[in-house]
Amino acid sequence: MHSHVQADIDHTVFDELSQEIRLVLGPNGEVLNLNHCGKRIFGEKTFSFFHYFEEEDRQQVFQFLKMLTSSQKEDERHSTFSFSRNNLRCDMTFKGKWDGHFIYLIGKMIEQKAEHIAQRNAGFNHLLSQNTNIFLNFLETKLDLAVILLREDDEIQFCNDRFGKYLQLEAQHITGSSVHALQTKHPLKDTLIEIVEEIRSTGLVNERYYYEDDALYQFQGLYFPEDEGILLLVHDRSYQQRFENLLIYKQQMESVSQLAAGVAHELRNPLSVIRGFLQLSSLTNDWTKYYNTILSELTRMNDIIEDFLSVSRKKIKKQKQLPHAIFQSLVYIIRSECLLHNITFEYHIEKTDAYVDVNEAMIKQVLLNLLRNTIEVYEEKKDNRRFVLHTKVMENRHYQIVIQDFGKGMEKEVLEQLGKPFFTTKEKGNGIGIPLCKKIVENHEGEFFVESELEKGTKITFTLPLTVDEGE
Repeated sequence: MHSHVQADIDHTVFDELSQEIRLVLGPNGEVLNLNHCGKRIFGEKTFSFFHYFEEEDRQQVFQFLKMLTSSQKEDERHSTFSFSRNNLRCDMTFKGKWDGHFIYLIGKMIEQKAEHIAQRNAGFNHLLSQNTNIFLNFLETKLDLAVILLREDDEIQFCNDRFGKYLQLEAQHITGSSVHALQTKHPLKDTLIEIVEEIRSTGLVNERYYYEDDALYQFQGLYFPEDEGILLLVHDRSYQQRFENLLIYKQQMESVSQLAAGVAHELRNPLSVIRGFLQLSSLTNDWTKYYNTILSELTRMNDIIEDFLSVSRKKIKKQKQLPHAIFQSLVYIIRSECLLHNITFEYHIEKTDAYVDVNEAMIKQVLLNLLRNTIEVYEEKKDNRRFVLHTKVMENRHYQIVIQDFGKGMEKEVLEQLGKPFFTTKEKGNGIGIPLCKKIVENHEGEFFVESELEKGTKITFTLPLTVDEGE
């Protein structure tokens, strides 16, 4: 007989060998747990599940998770999305289940495209090898993009003139320095360091925006796992930002003119109260009896006017603010506008001690644009005319805003085209409303989703990241 050495069986070995991706998500799509294969593909650092997929697929991902969590039964659902990281591009299929608390997903790669990328790039590599000097001259002096190449220790191996111009430094004085030790106070440096640290911790192809006043810079980064190098591209999109600011301000002014009638109606009520009590005071010759009531109505009028003016001010800078205060300040205006158009306004605004770093005027403009859409939707509808605004804190990470109407809704084909600029189904529409709202939210590192069902209405959900830092 053969003797056997007693040893414990290590079941984690199966997890290491498995090609199956397993994830556990919170109800808002936040990744709470990844298995070994998931970490190998997505990286150690966890994000929102939407973050892992191509931007054009994120609406589909949202709908998939929405169907899972809204299902009355604990049934399984399947869907397929496109994933891209470094030279790996593939389609992934997922099946999932919702238990009332968490979303459980199992996924696998069904089509790897790395070989196709290599074949496609072979011709380009040959062309590049024959024209190296021409290419380098173009890269260093002509290209309208900043290009930076970092070694594994974050030392700058190469940068072009455009990068030096952005940071107000001479390019030849930058090469050889650590990105952390650049002798500049330009705020772009902080964003540069953040995206480098993020790429090193995740290994993902990352994108980030630096936004300040009329300046907008787009950062894109690529990680090379073989030598742990990083390629960064920085694009100055400030001209685009200035145009968008003008477009937003134009919409603000349109909103101000449209809201003016509702605000005037809202002011008439306290004016009527004040007038009545002044007449009573004159008749009774007692000017102290109704003093506090008159004063409170004057305070109410001042609040209405201040909220109205906050919509019309041209604010460009971001500031840390309490999110519930921003949306609460619009309640007077939304309510008066809804009353004017015979629409019932329902709202619940959740308070929080955390802050959002936002351009207040732009975030308010998003909500007012969506209100305007609702008013237009109800032009031909006589019943169930409701505008619903609900906000809540999601796991102390995001502030979620949900806007819902109960109009005619949209067909699937229209919904798929909705985010594209200049697409509209309105006779007098210009098609920039929803795309601009989505762009504003994404510029604040938030997410924007639209759900709609024909004859049932439309629901728009957007989120803003929370921070515990105090407002300035």
